[in-house]
Amino acid sequence: MLRILEPITSKVLGAGRVENGVERQALELAIGTSRTYMETSDQTSQGDLPINALPHEVAVRISAVLAVSRPVSKRIVQSVRGGYLKPTNELLENLKADWPNDKEVALSIIETQSLALQDYEGAVDSLISLSSNDFTPEQRDRLACAALQISANSETGTRDTAFGYLTKLVGAKHHYLKMVEAKWALEENDAGRALNLLNERPAPEDSDWLSLRAYAYEQVGELNKSLSDLRSYAT
Repeated sequence: MLRILEPITSKVLGAGRVENGVERQALELAIGTSRTYMETSDQTSQGDLPINALPHEVAVRISAVLAVSRPVSKRIVQSVRGGYLKPTNELLENLKADWPNDKEVALSIIETQSLALQDYEGAVDSLISLSSNDFTPEQRDRLACAALQISANSETGTRDTAFGYLTKLVGAKHHYLKMVEAKWALEENDAGRALNLLNERPAPEDSDWLSLRAYAYEQVGELNKSLSDLRSYAT
């Protein structure tokens, strides 16, 4: 596929801009095809790139062109996740403006704000502007993960708003809530309370829960239990 697209992608990269819909689609296919191939294929035994994988520098250039063309390509989110493009607030604002009714774009913006940019205030503003009822179960899970990230790492006020959204999203008995409260307890140097909170709602199938409990055990000096959780985390 990439070989077929090469004449068009080379022309666009030479010009430094997209001039029509065909060129835009070619760049989007190049990024999408390469990412899909890399995620589903093994490297050769010599460590060579698969034939359908874009060289990193080419993917970076394609992503830069897609980021400044309008409307901003929805494929740009893949470029950010793949490490081809550094996200900026301006890019996210352009995505919002160009795709105001696209739920997947809205969700990707929140994930980028909370994870990549650590713009927790912006992320919580984006979060509360959405109705979780409009999302699929898989998308609701991603919203919950973003709300968890914001609640656990932002300042008082922002974190409380995110925590309230998280509670409505997952229900009052979900282990995510105890994870957030345990993180707050650890920030207050109260590892014992953090352990009690985590053990109220055990979730050993959740690697983040295991990692957090392992850290809490380490803080109270129970190194064998910490090591046990880390071993479970690694499997």
